[in-house]
Amino acid sequence: MKQIARNIGYSFIAAWVYILFNGVLLFPAIEPTAFVSSTHIVSSLSTGLAGLVLALLSVKLFSLERHREIVYLAGIVGAAGTCCIALAGSGFLAAEWMSIGYLLVGIGMAGLKCAWQERLICQGRQATVFSLAVFTCLGAGLCLVISALPFEIALPIASVLPVLAAFFLLVKPVQQEDGAHGSRGVESMGSDDAPVITIGDSFLHAPVRLFAVIALMSFAYGSVRTLGILDGALVQFGNDFLLSVGCPVIATVSATLVVFYARKFDTAVVFYIALPIMAAVSLIPLAGNPVLGAAAHGIASFGFELILTLALFLIMDSVAAKRIHALFGVGLLWFSHMIGTALGQIVSESISDQTMITILTLVLLLFAALVVMGGAPRFTIAPSSSGERDPDRSGSAGRAGDGRLGSIALLAEKYGLSARETEILELWGTGHTSAFIEEKLFISKNTVKTHLSHIYAKVGVSSKEDLLQMVEGHDEDR
Repeated sequence: MKQIARNIGYSFIAAWVYILFNGVLLFPAIEPTAFVSSTHIVSSLSTGLAGLVLALLSVKLFSLERHREIVYLAGIVGAAGTCCIALAGSGFLAAEWMSIGYLLVGIGMAGLKCAWQERLICQGRQATVFSLAVFTCLGAGLCLVISALPFEIALPIASVLPVLAAFFLLVKPVQQEDGAHGSRGVESMGSDDAPVITIGDSFLHAPVRLFAVIALMSFAYGSVRTLGILDGALVQFGNDFLLSVGCPVIATVSATLVVFYARKFDTAVVFYIALPIMAAVSLIPLAGNPVLGAAAHGIASFGFELILTLALFLIMDSVAAKRIHALFGVGLLWFSHMIGTALGQIVSESISDQTMITILTLVLLLFAALVVMGGAPRFTIAPSSSGERDPDRSGSAGRAGDGRLGSIALLAEKYGLSARETEILELWGTGHTSAFIEEKLFISKNTVKTHLSHIYAKVGVSSKEDLLQMVEGHDEDR
């Protein structure tokens, strides 16, 4: 029950975010599409920078669980920002207060989102999928209910949502069993015996290339959000509003399920689904059509949520291996996401030529595709070629593996093994089973067999035993 209560906190965050970025409640007296869009840029920048600050502070903080005052402060700041936006949008405050409100909202959103995702990572994959799907829907439903209330009632409820979110997020969970993972749980990084991990080590072991891809794809997402949902549907009530809320909800739930079931295949499959979707949406003429804009925003959200959900899973791997703190991973995730989104919004506001925006977006997506093709298999955490011990190993397998990784690296270079083949050989050659490799790399049993057969062919052996003897032979030669 306590775990459910903590995730109810996310439903309050989701409702709060939908209210903020659809504007039905907060802008009843004005319809300043361009102005609202520019304030969303302020919100994106402040969210991204606040996420970066939390990531850099993770060495000192370990976890927001141990620094509850930060989460409560984020809730209070978010509530203050919501009041500023609503009062400025209603004409009770000067228009400048709306920018101040979005600045405060961005800071509060970063703290609350990082706190929730930090806890989500510690629940494991199955609980993550369940929480994303169920509590996103609950949040959207709550948003619709609040937005239908009279302004005098809805405003205080909307303003208190981030404070309620902070309260529920900090409900103390039942202690996880040691070594649990997934529905089997991940060790909390907020415990007193949490490892000391420097910022340098965190950047070394975090999926940094994945964050670069997220930043590039966020640019496309930001431009679609500005040209689509902010062009009309933002401040309307009725079917357009239902569409602008419903499409992102459906996108989030479906993307979460796709990533969860795609984990049995190569992780690059998710990118190969997401990138064409983002490219296709960037080609749709959105200006002046709020319904089409809202639908396009939902499709873009699906493509982008695929990458965000995958990022959570890969950060989860890094945390489980005690390579990074969860707070560092989610903070950096929000930094790359929101800074990229802000840049997309800025370009959409600055360039009036839709064709130029589309070309720039497609070029950046092409760069993202090149990064994926060049590095996607290495996004998943695996033993390093430097001989560092993988914390998932134990006993003789771990001791044998420590001295064998260098030999495997030499063998891989000699026979021209690919990055994925080297990764699988590192795991298998250091005593791990095929089942472990499937779970570790999010690939199927058949995929493992296929890669091993390619390795056999390249090095000139016909069985696992022959391959192991060759690895051991290289080890002895060293």
